[in-house]
Amino acid sequence: MLKATRFLAALSIAAGLLSGCYSDPAYDVRYVDTPVGKAAVIGGPVREPKVIARVNPDPTNTAGFVQARVVIDENGLVKNVEILSATDNAAAESAKAALLQWKFTPTFVQGAPVKVVYELKITFKQPG
Repeated sequence: MLKATRFLAALSIAAGLLSGCYSDPAYDVRYVDTPVGKAAVIGGPVREPKVIARVNPDPTNTAGFVQARVVIDENGLVKNVEILSATDNAAAESAKAALLQWKFTPTFVQGAPVKVVYELKITFKQPG
């Protein structure tokens, strides 16, 4: 009985593959258009990159935050920074200048490096 069940399951997957309707969730990668080309979206098989070199933003006169979306290339370099929200322009400019110098671990899909879109928040503390 167990052999028959396994055989039917394998036959069902094979039929799906041949007909093109079977999709392995491990390879369902979503891509979006960015100013520097298509980039993978984090989720499913696409893992969040890790920061390996960070440059701190210049301090501002007030406490606040910057929410940013970056595009990281196949080598882990930041190629585009989009400020989604910020408490003020000084914080936004400081964060953007710093983020362009960050380096991340490369992101891989099916063994090949890909560009990836990553969102993060930078917090500025009250000076003094």
